[in-house]
Amino acid sequence: MIINTRPHKQARKLSYKLEALNIEHTSFPLSDIKQRKNLTSADIEILKDIHTFDGIAFTSAAAVKYGIKIVQDFISLEECNAKFLAVGPSTQENLSNHGLNSLIPKEFQSEGLGLLMQDEGLKKVIIFSNSWSEKSISSNEETEVVYIASHDLEINHEMVKNLQKELESSENIVFIYSTNIFDALTADLSKKALSSTTWIIPSTRIANHVSKVSNKIIQASSAIDEDMIDACIKVN
Repeated sequence: MIINTRPHKQARKLSYKLEALNIEHTSFPLSDIKQRKNLTSADIEILKDIHTFDGIAFTSAAAVKYGIKIVQDFISLEECNAKFLAVGPSTQENLSNHGLNSLIPKEFQSEGLGLLMQDEGLKKVIIFSNSWSEKSISSNEETEVVYIASHDLEINHEMVKNLQKELESSENIVFIYSTNIFDALTADLSKKALSSTTWIIPSTRIANHVSKVSNKIIQASSAIDEDMIDACIKVN
């Protein structure tokens, strides 16, 4: 069984694509996306100077949904001269819905986004991501990078328990998109369940984390649905 762990809205879109391919699957949305209640004072100080940044990057469609609102609180999109960057096609499409042209990397993951920033010669970049972000793109001699959490992700603990029961009882292929979700899901799993579960992972960074407890890993080219499904088909 293919198990989709994305938040409800993203899970639904992925499910439609799996159904079209007649791939047996089910969804266990292990996290919920929530709008941030407040920005921190540090966030506000950064955003007051948003006009000085030459790059504004978004790591997901949800980051666009909530992050654009934050941007507009400090500068109008018409007055913003920064280049907009998106981690992949879905994120780029969401920026386009706001009338914004954006650049995407050759590889649709954080590493690719970092390389794109270098290729564009950007000096100062704000990255909008979720509150779990591991901030894998760091400042260097050429580029100053700061992160703003555009939205919160909250673990659905009841759903985690339900999926743990499923993994204990049968062999499954599980789509995993973050180390936080993986850690919550595997915290109380038996060795038997771990050994009978295959993990579809969207990046080298997450794959390295998962490999500490399991060697049944298939790494997709990126987190976009088509790449995750392609990796899943290889297992079958």
